[in-house]
Amino acid sequence: GYTSVNGLGLGNLGGRVEDFAIDSRDNKHWWAAVATGGVWETLNAGAKWHSIGETLPSQTSGALIYTRAGGGTLIVGTGDPAYGGSSISGLGAYWTRDNGKHWIKSKGVPNGTISFSGAGDPKVPTTVYLATGKGLFRSIDAGKSFKNVVLPTTCTDTRKPICFFANMVTDVVVNADGRVLADVGWRAGNKKNAQGLP
Repeated sequence: GYTSVNGLGLGNLGGRVEDFAIDSRDNKHWWAAVATGGVWETLNAGAKWHSIGETLPSQTSGALIYTRAGGGTLIVGTGDPAYGGSSISGLGAYWTRDNGKHWIKSKGVPNGTISFSGAGDPKVPTTVYLATGKGLFRSIDAGKSFKNVVLPTTCTDTRKPICFFANMVTDVVVNADGRVLADVGWRAGNKKNAQGLP
């Protein structure tokens, strides 16, 4: 089936996991963001998994963040970060404090983006970051609301096609003293895309 899918080899691909999170209080309690399958949970270090994302309005998941704030909060960024002609954009970010029984939409992360990665501040549990196709977003209330941090590369003139690439944040980490490192830009650097744009 290789040639029937444009030579991409996707014929038998399923269950693509994009991100993991781990409960800092229980090293056998994990979650997985499945690109087109929502959010899954294991309570026994991966021996058995079950879905906790059925009530999410989008099953396209890209990033997970767990923070101990609020007794334990799990945040999912929607949108498939595989990034290509078949990527599916998401519906923002959602959070839960009851393991997916109820998901609440976060304010501030726009619909129509993809989520690549997330990270929490190890010293300040209420501060988390979400790396998306529309910029780097920070929450100071454990995912209830986010604001774009407006990086030096942020482009707001959406009439310019280059804005699409300037706002792409594909990864974020926070070190032990709270310093944030974000990976910004188009994956091909200055190489032009198929439309001839840098």
